[in-house]
Amino acid sequence: MNYTDTGWKRLAATGAVLAISAAASVYVVRAMRDHQRQRELTDGGRRGPTAGRPLTLIRGGAGEG
Repeated sequence: MNYTDTGWKRLAATGAVLAISAAASVYVVRAMRDHQRQRELTDGGRRGPTAGRPLTLIRGGAGEG
């Protein structure tokens, strides 16, 4: 076997693996962002108890004297 050529082949293989994993990461991030954007469009973009409305102080609640 010729072991003199394995250095650059291993380096090329490592570079290819890194490039593929980086491309996959970019794809996943974009897919998640698109999914979140689509969810915001269907939900109206607002979630939670206030649903984007400003909070108001209600006097006379529990614990007020």
